[in-house]
Amino acid sequence: MSETNTYRLKSSQREKIRQFISLTQTSEKAAIHCLSANDWKIEASIDDYYQYPEKYSSSTKSNARSATDQKRLASVFDRYKDPNEDDKIFEDGIVRFCDDLQLDPVGQPVLLIAWKFKAQTQCVFTKREFMTGMTELGCDSIEKLKNQISNIEAEIQDSAKFKEFYQFTFGFGKNPQQRGMDTWNLLLDFVVTIKEDLSNYDEDGAWPVVIDEFVDYAKPKIASRLKSTVV
Repeated sequence: MSETNTYRLKSSQREKIRQFISLTQTSEKAAIHCLSANDWKIEASIDDYYQYPEKYSSSTKSNARSATDQKRLASVFDRYKDPNEDDKIFEDGIVRFCDDLQLDPVGQPVLLIAWKFKAQTQCVFTKREFMTGMTELGCDSIEKLKNQISNIEAEIQDSAKFKEFYQFTFGFGKNPQQRGMDTWNLLLDFVVTIKEDLSNYDEDGAWPVVIDEFVDYAKPKIASRLKSTVV
């Protein structure tokens, strides 16, 4: 930690800077910026960092880019690229990529990586997606990416980031002919806001038909289950 940046800080503030950097993998400059903007409250600062990343993006992104060896990263991409299309990684390469990360190819961490790469198509990483995504994460090796996975998983504990990830999964997983982004978003709202017994569900609300039909189906079953529990 730079003495010029921290010599006037209290020991408790220096400790919070260390904690913040450990949890977010950001730069010292961004950590000080975010913590000082949030009265040095560590939880509030982390929430603010993930909810409004654009406020700190210049320092965090430049730090990540400067820490990434592009030649080394290109060699990582080359390890997995398709022999016939050298600007793409297809299914076989992604399986090898997952094996090296010791991840299940259909597990959530791989989907999180695809989200951070801003991947457009299942079972495909373009060179641009891979290089940009790894650079933004500050990774130029498989080992560094392994170490980042827990941070990416922690990131979606923030409700705004989770919604961003949730919306990504719709576009990433759907067939090109499918529609229904509104329904997908409203399903998340339904899960977050409606009680388990559906008692606060407003039948006159602006819910899509498919959710109305689900409630009509589920309400009698829930009522029956509650009745048998009471008895």
